Amino acid sequence: MKSELRKIWKDPRLCILLIAVVIVNAVGFYLHCTKDLGGYTLSDIQPLYAQADTLTQTQAELDEKLEQAILSMDDKEISALQTQQRRNQGALDRILQAKNYPQHRQDLIMESEIKIMLGLFGAEDSFEVRSLRRGIAVYENLEGIAPQAVFLGSAEVLVNYGFTDWLLLVFVVTAGLILLTQEKGLGLLNLTQPTKFGPNRLYWRRFGAAVVLLGIGFLAMYGSNGMIAGVLFGFENLSAPVQALFGFANCPWAISVGEMLAAMLGLKFLWALVCLSVVFLICAGTGSGAVAVVKLAACAVGAVWLENSNDLWLGTLSLSHFGDAGQFFREPVYLNSFGYPVDPLATAV
Repeated sequence: MKSELRKIWKDPRLCILLIAVVIVNAVGFYLHCTKDLGGYTLSDIQPLYAQADTLTQTQAELDEKLEQAILSMDDKEISALQTQQRRNQGALDRILQAKNYPQHRQDLIMESEIKIMLGLFGAEDSFEVRSLRRGIAVYENLEGIAPQAVFLGSAEVLVNYGFTDWLLLVFVVTAGLILLTQEKGLGLLNLTQPTKFGPNRLYWRRFGAAVVLLGIGFLAMYGSNGMIAGVLFGFENLSAPVQALFGFANCPWAISVGEMLAAMLGLKFLWALVCLSVVFLICAGTGSGAVAVVKLAACAVGAVWLENSNDLWLGTLSLSHFGDAGQFFREPVYLNSFGYPVDPLATAV
């Protein structure tokens, strides 16, 4: 395996490419963490959590000041007040999601019960009604969860940044093209054919080397993301229920934010391994880099087509869909298996 990895490390242009990918990812993630969210950034709203009890009143006072500024035609004051309002509202949206979660959970249960009672979704044994009843049971099991309003900026930026997933594929494709396609094109793989075990051991060694390269890229890229998020926002509140994380109020799991992030990383690495397997299958069968790239591009187009299809089964089994692991934790969506609801996460895994 070491000899296979040396073929990559001894190529300076290839090493520069992989290092550049890691740097581009880090820069892109930093820009994502500091981007404008409509007049404010996540760093701007972090201090407002200390004023959570008075933010609603502050917004009402700002409304009055804004009306006076509009009457006085003070454009500078109007702009400043609107910026402050947007910043406060950004914090309020996150704070109120956590504070109002118990009522929100009850509303979700009541909404499903009303739909069943009105008979809008067919008979009792229909897939839709079974899904609603399963959703009711899921949310009833979450009784007692009352998330506090805490700042979770680090987790928010990590779950909402998908560019790293696609940059990671550079490590995946590089391993296949260098270790298989290039040497097959040069005829070097033919030397292993007459040996006792044929090319089998060689392929396993190269697949192992590719997994090591993938692991290095995975740790470098997601590790740098975690370091940047930790420096900017900290990781103090990862023990909070995942329902406190902005956009995850409908999560059907009784887990913490930290547990959700760990599960996401595991799913993303599994996704990367599957992509690596697909790349190896394609690259092992051709000695032309151009042909291999065309085949990989066709697979990518097929994955995107599956993701955008109207069939939930096809969408769930798409690799491009599975790459966004955070979606499995946002809200319960079920697949129709002969009239019975099936969990899409277990199906995708």
